[in-house]
Amino acid sequence: MLGLAAAAGLALSLIAGASSAAAYQFHTSAANATLEGEAMGTQSFEFAGNDATCLKTTVSGTHASKTTETLEVEPKFSGCTFAGFSGAVIDTSGCVFELRSNSPLMDLKSCTKGSITFHVSAFFGTSTCHLSVKNQLSANGIVILKGTQFDTKLWVEAATNNLDFEVLEDKGLCPFEKKGQTGSNGEYVGITTVAAPGGTIWLE
Repeated sequence: MLGLAAAAGLALSLIAGASSAAAYQFHTSAANATLEGEAMGTQSFEFAGNDATCLKTTVSGTHASKTTETLEVEPKFSGCTFAGFSGAVIDTSGCVFELRSNSPLMDLKSCTKGSITFHVSAFFGTSTCHLSVKNQLSANGIVILKGTQFDTKLWVEAATNNLDFEVLEDKGLCPFEKKGQTGSNGEYVGITTVAAPGGTIWLE
């Protein structure tokens, strides 16, 4: 973990210095490379003091050009709990995380429903929590660990604390204040690897 933290610090310094040096770009060994990845451990969200945690996270996508300044992956979350209830569904239909090679920011875009939605129902439907995180620009706290052309994957570390959210339903024992509650300080934390199976992917 200390080694990872040190690498993350190095990556931040590299990204921060990109404006005064040559810009970094994402590279794959072939155009139209298929992208696949998974979380390293549990990933979590927090909204107004209420957690959502997921045991499994995967990402997928295609890198159309061999060299770009952005990288798009589609996230999927499963094995989730939300607001203290198990069996939560996090709907990311159509959603894309767009990563930037020269900035610790990412965009949440293209969601089919306009947002990622978090939903859980318990006690035969008497308690229900439903929340949305809309498409938004510049989610912060994204560190991309710099690789080389000989590496097989990127490491993407998220420590975001500026997600906009809205509570769509707050019923029964759901612990939010009320339906319609909003915030701009939603958090997302986790580490995900991104690979290009059959080839390589790196940031340089």
